[in-house]
Amino acid sequence: MKTVAAKRKEGQAVKHNLLQLPPDLLDKSSSSDPKDEGPDSKEGRKRRQAEIAPRRRWASQGVAMPMPVSGLELIVRESGIHLLDLSALTTIHIGAVASLRLSADPSLLSRLLSCRQDSYMEFVYSRYGFWRCLDQALLSLILRVQQLLMPQKAKPAAVVWATYSRALSSLQDALKDKDTWSAPEVLCAAEILARFELLGKGVSGWMPHIWGAARLLRLRGPNQYLSDFEKTLFTTLSGPIICESFLTNKGCFLGEEIWSNLRLSMAKEDGTLSSMCRIGIGLAMEISKTPGIGRQITDMICSDEPIDESQLAIVLAETRECRSGLLTWKAELYSALTLKKKLTTAELLIDRRYEHVGTALAGSISMARLLGCISPHERALLEEEAILCSHELLDLVSRISLLNYSAGFYLEQKSIFARGVLNTTDIWEPSLRSGKLIERWKFERWCDAMGRMTTDYSRGL
Repeated sequence: MKTVAAKRKEGQAVKHNLLQLPPDLLDKSSSSDPKDEGPDSKEGRKRRQAEIAPRRRWASQGVAMPMPVSGLELIVRESGIHLLDLSALTTIHIGAVASLRLSADPSLLSRLLSCRQDSYMEFVYSRYGFWRCLDQALLSLILRVQQLLMPQKAKPAAVVWATYSRALSSLQDALKDKDTWSAPEVLCAAEILARFELLGKGVSGWMPHIWGAARLLRLRGPNQYLSDFEKTLFTTLSGPIICESFLTNKGCFLGEEIWSNLRLSMAKEDGTLSSMCRIGIGLAMEISKTPGIGRQITDMICSDEPIDESQLAIVLAETRECRSGLLTWKAELYSALTLKKKLTTAELLIDRRYEHVGTALAGSISMARLLGCISPHERALLEEEAILCSHELLDLVSRISLLNYSAGFYLEQKSIFARGVLNTTDIWEPSLRSGKLIERWKFERWCDAMGRMTTDYSRGL
């Protein structure tokens, strides 16, 4: 409060936010009696106190005063970037692949943003103006996208990064406040800043934000995702958390039973193939187990210690169960696709059929290879399965990218799992009937081919 008081004394009180105040706090009624409502009257003092109290409360919680929708519309109009266009960025699950593609050809971003998705962005309108961290995160992302797509109209780089710096500071303030840290708007701001970092610094900026958002998502607990806004946020963040956990050789809390139960509670039986349809939820539950399985198998193969046979038996059972679950859901998905009628315009926005197929194939590829690493007697059959699924995934990428660019962009990220297998079949073949665990150097070569770490990655979850 001393800082605020000092600024007021210097005439530096926060005036840039006046347009965000409700009209009734700025306008005076012409029918009022000046004697009863003057600045020194009892009514005048009560009115001033009523105006100041909410501002103090919101300021202490890192929450901005309500802003008329016209303020958001003005930003959209001036920038030329619509919030719903940004929804396409939620298809990014693997930062390294997405960053490489977008930096190599910035025009791809324009194509991606033309494919609107159902996402948490549709819930942001009603929240804009109430949460400073969310407002500034959105503004940062809008300015960065404008910078990439319309450089002639864009703000200078210094302005963009200064806006991002303020957004980061506001987010940190909200996280430090016991009354606001668990709000879904704060989690949303963290998610948006991860997208900004991917477009700004690439994967080096993306990763810390994803881990930070993952910790926040976990700290909120599985009982805190009740509204549609919260459920959509959870679904959006789960994809990158699972993928990046697998690729950085760490376990993932989303594979725990309490989080699987949360997913089950979100399943919708509405006949669609949306991100929350029963099949999509089932696939996500199996995929969330893959980081933990990958970590355990990596530790076994890359360790200098003798293999613990009892532990090996446990991991074999877990891997077989996960592979079986993925194959079951994949078969059910393919069956649903053969029965699915032509999509309506409304269904096109929420349909995730191609993304679900890509998820099923990527998971099947990884589990077949991983199981083959520790089950030598099944290795030849599992390798054939991994190769077939890899070709199927790459064929899907080439076909769908022309029909549905956002789905194609998603599938292209998953294609690293297919290429990782196909680029190492030559070194895998001599070990198909060796009767031993796969050699460490071959395993590391495979992981390197798909951009996966084999060292202990301790940061994050």
